[in-house]
Amino acid sequence: EGVEIESDSEYSFSKFITDELSAAVLAQQETFKMSQKERAEKKNLIQRTKNDIHQKKIDEIKNLMTSAESRNLDLLNEKGASSWLTCLPLQSLNFTLNRQEWHDAISA
Repeated sequence: EGVEIESDSEYSFSKFITDELSAAVLAQQETFKMSQKERAEKKNLIQRTKNDIHQKKIDEIKNLMTSAESRNLDLLNEKGASSWLTCLPLQSLNFTLNRQEWHDAISA
């Protein structure tokens, strides 16, 4: 079902951005011009809509999670989350581990 919803929205986005071109083709116009500004506005609107859909999906998933799982998801979505091996632990986020805790966490 998720793929179906996604493909439906992608189709809608495609129709939205090409509707004027389609009308020009059907009218058999020899030339078609869309301003860069109008094109950029449409692309920005589509991107904002996609971001809203994505955020709604995240919120739905978070509602099904425990607080610990939700916190982990938030941490994974932070910028630079994939670089955890190259950074120092933050005491403010309660990430300081002693040697044994670190080894336990890595082996888990």
